[in-house]
Amino acid sequence: MAKNKADKMGFGEDRLFKMKYGNEPRHVMIGEREFHFKSKFEYRYAQYLDILREQRHYTSWDYEPDVFTFENEVRGAKIYTPDFRIITAKECTEYHECKGLLTGSDVTKFKRMAQYYPDVDITLVFMKSDRRQANRIWTAMKYIRDVKYIGSTLNKLAGLIDMS
Repeated sequence: MAKNKADKMGFGEDRLFKMKYGNEPRHVMIGEREFHFKSKFEYRYAQYLDILREQRHYTSWDYEPDVFTFENEVRGAKIYTPDFRIITAKECTEYHECKGLLTGSDVTKFKRMAQYYPDVDITLVFMKSDRRQANRIWTAMKYIRDVKYIGSTLNKLAGLIDMS
């Protein structure tokens, strides 16, 4: 029997496991929509985006709706799936990528996005600043639009979003 997407991500019946880097997947409802987030951070950030949508800062957001391909690459990353696609109040599209740890592979994907899709705006979102990642973040900044540190904002919204 073929596994569905949820099973492959570790959401199988009554089991929740920590994936690479200690992420805990979340299978949740936000409003009327069902999601399979790969981490608690993505889940919290989705709730934050929903608050911003309700306040009309964004028209809409969706989780991992688009896949970008790098067809001419022989080695390394050949695809990239941003975490969130956001439609702004001005009807512009931007992508947000939630990161706990920024790897060399991530930077390669951002570099390839800049080469293959130069008009696509990507914002890196972190819970907190981490000096150990400063060099990689500085390198990634050449290829992305912005970096946000959102942890303190999420903590302030603890009564409005599920922080578990």
